[in-house]
Amino acid sequence: MGKDGILAFVLDELRPGVNLLTIYVGFDFPKGRGIGRLGWAIGRRLFPEFAHNVVWNHSLCQIRHLAEMDEG
Repeated sequence: MGKDGILAFVLDELRPGVNLLTIYVGFDFPKGRGIGRLGWAIGRRLFPEFAHNVVWNHSLCQIRHLAEMDEG
């Protein structure tokens, strides 16, 4: 759905064995033209910002879980 986006990961070592992962996300949603514009407006109402935050936070938890499982 996003167009021409970027997903960047920055990993900093705070001290040996402790790392800080920062994730940057940037993208633009196309607004559409004509009837497509109406579809995007309806989608925005059905998928409010808080729902995006829930999905995003769940994704981060999954990444963390996978990373911690690999710790050994």
